[in-house]
Amino acid sequence: MSKCCRRWRKCLSYVTFSACFACRRVLCAHFVEDFQASLEFLKKAEGLSKSNLRFRAITCNNLACYYSRTKKVRSALGFLESSLSIEYKILKECTEIGAFEAALLVDNPSDAHLNLCVLLSDLGRHEQALQNGMQALVFIQNELIERGVKEVKADGALLKPLKDRYAVLCIAYHNIAAQHEFLKNVCNFVSVVCCCTQLL
Repeated sequence: MSKCCRRWRKCLSYVTFSACFACRRVLCAHFVEDFQASLEFLKKAEGLSKSNLRFRAITCNNLACYYSRTKKVRSALGFLESSLSIEYKILKECTEIGAFEAALLVDNPSDAHLNLCVLLSDLGRHEQALQNGMQALVFIQNELIERGVKEVKADGALLKPLKDRYAVLCIAYHNIAAQHEFLKNVCNFVSVVCCCTQLL
């Protein structure tokens, strides 16, 4: 749920008060595993997000999390594919106006790719899961490079949002290593684990 929380927080500056309220209600219901309430608020968020592509992508990603938790895999896959489609559309539009790097700070498909990686792995589709894990890694690395020193305090400590994104980087490495292990790619598994341990 932590990835979902970060995505919901990210949307706050892009949506109306009522959409933000729906976001909070979803999180509260989800934490107490009130799945019916979660779905009701997600449906409200879905309606509120029709005019905002960024919020729509986040809502699709969170609907995928909901359906994944309730073991409705086909629905989860559909919403993740929708989320990625929207996020790539936004990045394409930003690339056309020369703002790709800036767009990564707001709309980064890495979270949706990681969710898709986990879902595909659960289905035993480890090659596809690995591909999504690798795509997530590339996006999160590009985002962190773009953020660079902008989010580092004077004493060298990382600001909270940057720490959260480094956690996503570690998750990407972990998921990639897990897929290499499933696929019996021992050398690649060891190499990814070594990369990840250097971050800790």
